[in-house]
Amino acid sequence: MSGVEPVMLAEAFAWRAASDREADFIADAGAGFATYGQVDDRAEQAARQLASVGVGPGSIVALHLVNDSRWPAVLLGVWRRGASAVILSGLLRPTEVGALTRAAEAELVVTIRGYGDLSELEGGPPILEVDDDGRLRSPDGEIVPVANDEMPTVSAETVACIFATSGTTGTPKLVRHTHRDLADSARQMVAVYSRKRGFRETVAPDAVPPGVILYPFGHIAGLHAFVLRLWVGRRIVLLRKFDVVRLAALVSEHRVDVLQLVPAMLHALATTSEQVDLSSVKYITAGTAPLPLTTRRTFEERYGVPILATYGSTEVGPVAHVRYTDVVLGRQPANSVGRLGVGVEVRIDTSKAPDTTDEAADQESGATGGDSPETGEIVVRKGGAEQPWIGTGDIGYLEDGFLFVTGRLSDMLIVGGFNVFPADVERAIERTGLVEAVVVVPVPDDRLGQIPVAGVVNLAREDRERLPDLLRAEIAPYKIPRHFVDLPRIPLTAREKVDRAAATAEILERLDRLVPTR
Repeated sequence: MSGVEPVMLAEAFAWRAASDREADFIADAGAGFATYGQVDDRAEQAARQLASVGVGPGSIVALHLVNDSRWPAVLLGVWRRGASAVILSGLLRPTEVGALTRAAEAELVVTIRGYGDLSELEGGPPILEVDDDGRLRSPDGEIVPVANDEMPTVSAETVACIFATSGTTGTPKLVRHTHRDLADSARQMVAVYSRKRGFRETVAPDAVPPGVILYPFGHIAGLHAFVLRLWVGRRIVLLRKFDVVRLAALVSEHRVDVLQLVPAMLHALATTSEQVDLSSVKYITAGTAPLPLTTRRTFEERYGVPILATYGSTEVGPVAHVRYTDVVLGRQPANSVGRLGVGVEVRIDTSKAPDTTDEAADQESGATGGDSPETGEIVVRKGGAEQPWIGTGDIGYLEDGFLFVTGRLSDMLIVGGFNVFPADVERAIERTGLVEAVVVVPVPDDRLGQIPVAGVVNLAREDRERLPDLLRAEIAPYKIPRHFVDLPRIPLTAREKVDRAAATAEILERLDRLVPTR
């Protein structure tokens, strides 16, 4: 490669598979490592199996997978065919998978064999399943044949991944990232977290601890964690489902030096009764959702490991990061999400600042009166003047080179790092026919940051127990309201729209009457 950096992750992986073919690359927790060569072989097999069912340049393949060592090979196989991958969490229910695959116009769904029944995707695209050996099979168990088609040339401007997130109306919104976008994200993260910038032409020695990826498949933060390790040549360990004891064992076994966790995981570690040794960990990065101050304090007091905030979004990728050196030298302001990443521009759109944010900004920064920084929607641009500015929907401000995030423009909840839109949950509850009216609001939670709580009108006592069970068949578990609160009516504004602020206040007043779901 001779100093020329890859412009695509597929190129980066191809370099590793050629130059370090026998080097360890990736493993599931508790299992042995697969080499770059072995993953390369699996990716080639997946690509040729996909070719045999017609996948090629311009195709869109939905991946409904879990966080284990099978997904990288399948994703690389999709890319080798010049196709785009829709990244769907394995936590999504069949109805949700169906809606998102239709929105993305996917022509094929690949899922984990025996993991979830997607047979309910009536009228949807065909389904293939990945078995334990990484081979693609039809739902009846037949191994998909391989084709000998020549692999196409793939442009860096081709869409690599499509992530599904909801708009403020709850309608699925598709966010596309090209191969170049993912490589740019890798370069940005290396510049922040590594002593040496740029792509490493040789893999790290085995004495360097592997990176542990804990994010569930379907979350862009998990892909970014993979991208960073591939770029610097570090081994990767995947943990399919977070568990304090298993994570502690991994840290002890590999002497892990850095962890990337969501607030819910940090809360679990901060409050566990288990004896957990994190003495090998230098720092922890935390993103995907705001971290409650009580969780941060409890964790850092218990383990003595600093938590570095990261900030970004599905739409724009990484934006800002807390630097370890800023923390050590005492330069990092409280409540800031850090400095902007390399190649990132931010402007503050003050036309979209809520009336209350100026006061909040004063309280956060300690400024008064005219010294208050301009507060508004955080708008981001990457890649230079030719690229568009993208609104994040977040409210915040810049001060002395540090970015502060103070709120959300939308009604979206963030539950343990997962986005939850009230309209999605309200419609699911309404479809049961068990309530007269419903409003879903966020309630603060030390472990998850926020939890959804439903205010309901005329929910019969005998239906209260079965409503959560009905919802489990319709929406992901993290979207299900933790409590159902009886309301005499849903508060409305003068324009006859739901008054969410008034509904939230009324629900909080009735907390002592909450009946938890099972």
